[in-house]
Amino acid sequence: MAVTCKVSVVDVNGRPLAGARVRLGPAGGLTDPAGRWSADLDLDPARLVTLEVDHGQHVAERCAFTGLPGRASWDNALVTPTVSGQEVLLAVRLGRMDTAPTVNLPAEQVAALMRTPARDPGGVLLTGVPRFPGVFGYARHWNDIRAVQVPRAQLLPPKPVAPGTRGWKRLQSDTAHADLAAFGRFYWLEYAPRPSRPRYAVAVWSPNLSDETPPPTLDYVVFYSPTTENEEYRGVAYPYGLVSQAAPFQKYMELAKKYLLDEFFFAYEMVAQHNRAVLVMPIADYGDLGPFSSGEGLLRALREIGLFLHRQCRTSRLGLRPPRSAHPMELAGPNLRSNTAAVVSEGFGAAPAVGRVAVAGFSTGITAVKTLMCERGWDISTVELWSTARGLCTPVAKRRNVTLDSTLWGVPAGGGVIPSGAWRESWQELWDLDGFHPSAGGWSPYLDLLQRWLGENGSRVLRSYHTSSRVPPNPLTDPHSVWKHLTGPKLDVRITLPPVAGIGAAQQLQNDRWTSVTAQDAYLGGGSDEEPVFIDPHHTTPRVGFPHALSLSKVGRAVR
Repeated sequence: MAVTCKVSVVDVNGRPLAGARVRLGPAGGLTDPAGRWSADLDLDPARLVTLEVDHGQHVAERCAFTGLPGRASWDNALVTPTVSGQEVLLAVRLGRMDTAPTVNLPAEQVAALMRTPARDPGGVLLTGVPRFPGVFGYARHWNDIRAVQVPRAQLLPPKPVAPGTRGWKRLQSDTAHADLAAFGRFYWLEYAPRPSRPRYAVAVWSPNLSDETPPPTLDYVVFYSPTTENEEYRGVAYPYGLVSQAAPFQKYMELAKKYLLDEFFFAYEMVAQHNRAVLVMPIADYGDLGPFSSGEGLLRALREIGLFLHRQCRTSRLGLRPPRSAHPMELAGPNLRSNTAAVVSEGFGAAPAVGRVAVAGFSTGITAVKTLMCERGWDISTVELWSTARGLCTPVAKRRNVTLDSTLWGVPAGGGVIPSGAWRESWQELWDLDGFHPSAGGWSPYLDLLQRWLGENGSRVLRSYHTSSRVPPNPLTDPHSVWKHLTGPKLDVRITLPPVAGIGAAQQLQNDRWTSVTAQDAYLGGGSDEEPVFIDPHHTTPRVGFPHALSLSKVGRAVR
């Protein structure tokens, strides 16, 4: 059958990609400056037709049509066919994120790698998952069902607890069971695609969605851990390098496992609370967060993550599969491009846009969040780290090792769209998890910055949790005007607990747009019988604060 086939190729921002290699059936060529290629073809409707599109700075895509394109089912959610008479338009969207490579190595090979200078296996190590025979998982990801504590909105009890009360019993919470393997998938992603440089690792928790078709938007929770620019990471190959001769493990990979899985339990809390947001944790290369250190770069990265998840059919129920031996990579980055059977459909729907975003920072991770808050923290081409000292955003140090191009890593303005405005609308919530403000410009400049950030968008929300060692000001007595703005006409929760022997004092102030929980160090120490386990006060704070902020959040919830 004689048809004119027109292929248009764009990136995640909708910008045309010139010079992309296209092959459709027997014909091929390069896209023009407008990202278009066309050919007149004689196609047999009874035969399989294959489209291949490759652009060196993006992930290549392949799409098989069971018959004539536009009149048959196909197997790639990033390809949208449209038929008009004898013309077939194939719209292709290319992304810059893909699953990290994986390697399955016996213990003796890992031991041999530890004797090499780099100690680098070149990918994420795999392991068998005891719960699911024949199924691989990322190393040290056991995918067990765990019971976690879900905080109540009123976190502190109305009266002081008795001396000797431990852990979560000093707070108000309920127990919930969470099964990661049943309700979502963990992905290690590389950004950008190989062999491009630089590349950055990012951990993503993708919840299972029951929607028949993709929703118009996906919400995101982005977590910034304390900096990796310290002695623990010095000399470790990024991102897959091994450490510890006695029991080798991947240092950078362990970081996300620790926070998202079995120490801080962030992903378990997402499941326990039935939250639909995508959880994102960028992994810094010895302190270098790359595109994740600017608002422009973060917005682009979230768009790329959404496009990747759409390619994997995880923006609807189409991509849901049980972890069984028929799907051996189901718990180790299942990828329809490479290691998992394709999903064939007569329509995949559009990739969701970036919806509401919550950004969380723990300890020195709050420095990255404060950089995003600065007005000049939007621009990805700026390589400095911005301080809030003296209430100003001023460059104090390099935040990246290289300059990143907005076309590949950002969201260039154009077509009447101001992307920084879109980001201000999306970024709805800030979760301050024992942010180390005394060493990052001080409290007063941070409060100035908070006031400006809150003023950019009247619907923004602040959830703040601090131990006494971070010397937070008391909102009830501190003179800064931001407290009056946050308190508003009323507080829904106002509790000040006096000190109890061996436990200490605590305070919770809260309304629909603000939480302030402060506690003496002793209140969040002393261990616990439930998970997440209480350890030292500083590291216990995010184990309490993250799930509490999540329980109050509109991010990941149905829009009313």
